[in-house]
Amino acid sequence: MDLSYMWIILAVAFIAWKVWSMRRSSEQMTEIQAAVDAGAVLLDVRSPAEFAGGHLAGARSVPVGQVGGVAGELQGQTVVVYCASGMRSAKAARVLRSKGVDVLDLGTFGNGQALRLGGAPST
Repeated sequence: MDLSYMWIILAVAFIAWKVWSMRRSSEQMTEIQAAVDAGAVLLDVRSPAEFAGGHLAGARSVPVGQVGGVAGELQGQTVVVYCASGMRSAKAARVLRSKGVDVLDLGTFGNGQALRLGGAPST
C-alpha cells in the first residue's frame, strides 16, 4: 500500500473524529437548554471579529484569553461557553471551573443554533 493512502486514511479518520467530538448528546443539550431557560450567561469565547460576524442571541463576547479576568463577576451564575470548533470553549470551561464558576461547555456555535434563545442568531 502506498504511504500516501495511509495519510489520507488518517486524515479522514481525524476529521471524522473531530466532527463527532464536537457534537453534544441529547442529555447534554437538555442540561444546557435548562440552564439557558434558567438565565445562564452565554459566553462567546471567539474573537471579536468572529462575534461581529454572528453570534447566539443574548451572548456576551469574551475572547478565550480574557476569560480568567471575568471569572470573578461570573461567580454564583451558571455560564454556557461556546466557540467555533469547541477547542476554545473547552479551554475557557477549564479556566472558569478552576476559578469556581459553574460552567457548561456547549462546544460549537452550530450546537447553539439548536437552542431556544428567544430569538435567532444575531448577525
